[in-house]
Amino acid sequence: MIAVAMIVVGVILTALGVWLGWRWHHSAAFGWFAYAPLSDQAFTISWPAPWLTLSVTALGALLVGSGAGYLLGARPRRPDRSGEAPADPDAG
Repeated sequence: MIAVAMIVVGVILTALGVWLGWRWHHSAAFGWFAYAPLSDQAFTISWPAPWLTLSVTALGALLVGSGAGYLLGARPRRPDRSGEAPADPDAG
């Protein structure tokens, strides 16, 4: 149950990271510009989108991978159907 929750949260975080990256990359081409700039330097909004996007996407991918690994590792083993006795791991 915890692995499924990890996968769901991971997919949501990965999608959020991709959305943040797309939104930051495609900035709006409209806005309020009634006043002339006070200097020759353009005002840019300080948005931590590259680091935030990378962190959220990486955390989501880590959760998806961890949840999938837990699901694969927790599944029951299939019985050996070869007919041979299993090798004794303690025999040297």
